[in-house]
Amino acid sequence: MKSFLLQSLFILFTISLGSTTLQAQCDCTPENTISAGNGNVDITNGQTKCFKAGTFTGNFNLYAGGKLFICAGANFKPGNINNFAGEIVNYGTLQPSQSFSFSTGAKIDNFGRFVLNKSLNFNGAVTIINEWEGRFFLNVDFNLNQGSTLNNYGIVMSKGSGHNISTNNNSTINSYGVLRVQDGNFNPQGTFLNEGMAYAGKQVNINSGTNVINNCRIVFAKGMNHNGNNFENNGFVWSAGEDGNSSHIQLNGGSKIVNGPLAQIRGVRFTNGGTVNGSGEFYMTEQTKQQGTFVGSNSGNPIRFFDVSQTGVKIMDIESPAPGITIRPETMTPLDTLDFGNICTNQNYRDLLTIGQLPLPIKLLYFNGECNGSEIQLDWLTSEEVNITGYNVEGSVDGKNFEVDGKLYAKGTDFNYSYTTNNTNYKYFRLAVQEKGFESYSNVVTVKCDSKASISNSSISPNPNNGRFNLQFNAEASGPVEVKIMNAQSQIIFTDKFEAAKGENSFEVALNKVQSGFYVAIAKDKQGKATHLRFLVN
Repeated sequence: MKSFLLQSLFILFTISLGSTTLQAQCDCTPENTISAGNGNVDITNGQTKCFKAGTFTGNFNLYAGGKLFICAGANFKPGNINNFAGEIVNYGTLQPSQSFSFSTGAKIDNFGRFVLNKSLNFNGAVTIINEWEGRFFLNVDFNLNQGSTLNNYGIVMSKGSGHNISTNNNSTINSYGVLRVQDGNFNPQGTFLNEGMAYAGKQVNINSGTNVINNCRIVFAKGMNHNGNNFENNGFVWSAGEDGNSSHIQLNGGSKIVNGPLAQIRGVRFTNGGTVNGSGEFYMTEQTKQQGTFVGSNSGNPIRFFDVSQTGVKIMDIESPAPGITIRPETMTPLDTLDFGNICTNQNYRDLLTIGQLPLPIKLLYFNGECNGSEIQLDWLTSEEVNITGYNVEGSVDGKNFEVDGKLYAKGTDFNYSYTTNNTNYKYFRLAVQEKGFESYSNVVTVKCDSKASISNSSISPNPNNGRFNLQFNAEASGPVEVKIMNAQSQIIFTDKFEAAKGENSFEVALNKVQSGFYVAIAKDKQGKATHLRFLVN
């Protein structure tokens, strides 16, 4: 506990220090401050300008030697970027509205939100730094150009369906945080250093000429094709899929893996057509083939290879030639996919884990808890679930130390969940979202059972409806109630207030030009207590 508190204080101190530094960096003179709106901005060699507040949607040119500070809370969303050869330091939101191109020497240092909805083109070597506080979201394919560098200390996440992250020859990714390709492939070429968590919702394709060093964990849902040079594994590599041929770790001619003494490679199918050296462990569950070079370091430190499905005296199903300095243990326990000791020693990544800042693989529309007599009921709704296996419901007395109270499997179709516990000692709850090889946490909700909920027995009628309906509930006392309607994108599309009477209440809602789909109605009283109801517009 002491360690956690000290760590938390350090994080807060760092954030506070960063804020102080930011104020100094954004202390531009009025003539060097960019105005909100849709005007035209040119930053030339030797100029430094600040965008302090509001939203900018105009045209933007940043020439070599120029610098732009985007301050906290500001939204920089240029319609066009015609020239980008300087430097942007972002503490707010950087979200270009159109495709744009980098020129040689360009740099982005991101402490805030950097969102790409349009393609990013490279016309030379550039540098992107995503700091510990930084969140870099990609809703398009991302291709890091030759000679360019991405240093990630925070979270880089490709969110769109089928969108990939790729790199080219002589490019470099150094990731000390989370690099996540939600539903696509990760295609590294050049140098990839992983000191945190790298995840691909589909495959990892290591291209020719690539050097990979993994000191923490790499997880991919549907296999790995290794055509690169060297793959130095000192951590955990897991092919998490269970769908036959696509869940395949395959080394092709010229590729090489050197496995460290504490490292493990875990998967379904395995084919070696390249070279494997080192020690550590391999744990496979289906067909295994040895068709290249597979030799451990020495007799005192061999490779330990375990094939769950293997029978007989061979180490692998197919051996041509047989592996050297390799043993098959009688049994092997695979590394825990979520907690595997001190393999990941990078403090930056451990800080992200500690404060629960790993990105959720779901879109959580709401998560709510209410006391109901001697029980606590938790409800949540998601709009999508990709590669999700289930949810661990965790409770806490102090809001810091959580333990698992129960588990629910993912439904895959209906994303509305309800969980009841009689453990009213817990005052704080969170969801640990379970994914193959990954665990991430929701926000924490507080549930107090020392007082009755002032809003109860809520319902929507009719449901489904055409956007017109009645919201009905019981109120224990009269007072103001705020009603909000939220769509599947977590956007508030309707808000209103009315005076509730003690007892039964009915509030009519009329949504104009509403699209079909699921929505959430939220009614909140003056005490801040709320009820959440899902309804369907058809």
